[in-house]
Amino acid sequence: MPRKFLYRLVAGCSAAAFLWFIFVAAANARRAAVREQRRQEQHVQKVNEDWIRNEIERLTTGQSDFVFFYSTGNTDALIKKLSSIPEVRGLTFETTDLSDLGVTFIATLPNVEKLTIHGGTVGNSGLSTLRNLENLKTLHMVNLELTDDGLVTLLSMKNLETLTVYSNQRSNTKLTDSAIMHLRELKTLKKLNVGGGWLSLNSVNELKSKLPDCIISQNYADDEW
Repeated sequence: MPRKFLYRLVAGCSAAAFLWFIFVAAANARRAAVREQRRQEQHVQKVNEDWIRNEIERLTTGQSDFVFFYSTGNTDALIKKLSSIPEVRGLTFETTDLSDLGVTFIATLPNVEKLTIHGGTVGNSGLSTLRNLENLKTLHMVNLELTDDGLVTLLSMKNLETLTVYSNQRSNTKLTDSAIMHLRELKTLKKLNVGGGWLSLNSVNELKSKLPDCIISQNYADDEW
């Protein structure tokens, strides 16, 4: 066999072996990454399970009546564990993945007086399920997927005193000036925040004339959040 051909054969085999090594190493790295992701997800799930179990204990033993969900994943499943617990009087969801499904579990909490939902995918359907929360006095809704028509649900909240409907224009809000047809009928309100730039100054002034006993602001945040 010619020496030059032998050299080429060896070089070709070496290149093939190297490529095979790279392929196997990449496959092993992908499998390791998947295993690590699953491990982290299981760890986060355990942390969340331990946390919500501790919150339930604090609620049922009278140590607290408020639960603050911050940057939680699988939030719908977590709030489901609080279903029908009468001790819950306040809930805050900030930068979570709460959806309309999760709000149906909030609606089972008969004594909720204060609710803040900041982010998530809650829309008209979720808001509608809250219509029977007779004790709800404070409701803050920030950057939710609401439309003008969806705000009609607020009219059934007869004890509502403080309301935030904040929507940043850059978040592609579906709220418009037409929303005031519902907001101006909320005669029980004492404070109303319509910040974010979605409502025109003319509409804000109209609300002020229709709700003279209500403090109306367009702040980014309310100190009660």
